[in-house]
Amino acid sequence: MRTRFHDTKDFRVTEETKAISLARAIAAALASQSNPAVRVHAFDDDAVATYALVKALAMVPLVQGYRRLRCVPNVVRPQEDARRRLFVYVQNGDPVQPPAYTGATFTAYPPGAAPGSDSLRRFCAAVCDRLRRGDVVAMACRGPDAVSHALRALCELQDHAAEFGVPWPRARASSPLRRSCTFCT
Repeated sequence: MRTRFHDTKDFRVTEETKAISLARAIAAALASQSNPAVRVHAFDDDAVATYALVKALAMVPLVQGYRRLRCVPNVVRPQEDARRRLFVYVQNGDPVQPPAYTGATFTAYPPGAAPGSDSLRRFCAAVCDRLRRGDVVAMACRGPDAVSHALRALCELQDHAAEFGVPWPRARASSPLRRSCTFCT
């Protein structure tokens, strides 16, 4: 470690901490020349805060432009407090390349009106996963609920920007107007 532990910027994680906000704060601190390292900590017995800490550390490479992190975790019981804390000393690592366009197209079918929460969660996770891989995601949106769910999936993809187009092809004159959406990164 090149920087003394107590000379680093400190981030305390609690149950109220939002992982994406913490990831952005860590990335900003690591980007400045005055902070070549940061320390992040949460109480060891606080599962929600520990989850937020781990999730934020997983997001930092995506927020800061695909740089790896070097993390040194340690569980400490400070003299002034009886509760143990999980400390993670974090430094920038080597840059990595973002995923390249794969050329694959994944066809997703957004759920319609009143989907189950598990169904909607799985749909959003599948779309985000495929876009992060570099795949094109094509969606056949039938109705306003499906369009809303498709946009929700893109909004949950906060670590990437998605480019999308919406063609409105007309079917035969006797058929109603069909709507479809195509999303790609």
